[in-house]
Amino acid sequence: YRKLGDWQAGHYIPSSQSPGSVPTMPRSEPATSSSGAANHLAFAPAIRIGDRYTYETVDSDDSKQNNITHREIIAFSGGHYLQRNINAKSGYTRLLHYDPSWNLVSTGRPSEVETTFVPPLKYFDFPLFVGKTWEGRSVKTDLKTGATFTHSLHAVVTGKEKVSVPAGTFETYKIVLDIEMLEGSKRTLGKDISWYAPAARRTVRSETESRDPETSKLDRKIIQLLSFELK
Repeated sequence: YRKLGDWQAGHYIPSSQSPGSVPTMPRSEPATSSSGAANHLAFAPAIRIGDRYTYETVDSDDSKQNNITHREIIAFSGGHYLQRNINAKSGYTRLLHYDPSWNLVSTGRPSEVETTFVPPLKYFDFPLFVGKTWEGRSVKTDLKTGATFTHSLHAVVTGKEKVSVPAGTFETYKIVLDIEMLEGSKRTLGKDISWYAPAARRTVRSETESRDPETSKLDRKIIQLLSFELK
């Protein structure tokens, strides 16, 4: 994993990149077609360093878990984007790596990566279109303990919807993910309903739920975009 020295002034500097240089980032596929079919497709977003998002999370069962986080893309390296998450109230900071399709690669503190997902957790499979389905299977590894968890998901784009959140009103693709997580013999099931907005380059609203297999307690959260700034 990468240690604290790999980040300078809050920006990750890969060994092949000197401070101050501009990294090469992937470009999204042009949404053009002579048949006009591309008007119904959402291609991978053109994520940029400096893109900023503020999200609110509301826990339906425990208001103490409610929070607001500021998320910013601060670097690009090795084909992955580095996002810094800061809790608006506590200042607690997490770093997350994503691939260019917003699929989760790893999470950790500013000093080190703590958890990896191999292959990346497949929240998206671009281009999106109504009726598209995909499967994903990823092994989550805790780098400190060595413990592993298997995430499996089935996703379907169920439709296009206009969604209003505090950040505005967006044309979105509604994605329903059924998720299973295995930790030894412990099996946890969950569902994630997300509304992806091409204009914001990411999800603007999510509704998640999971049930603890031991206590049967249902955990439900609503996450929505409060504001954003794109570069």
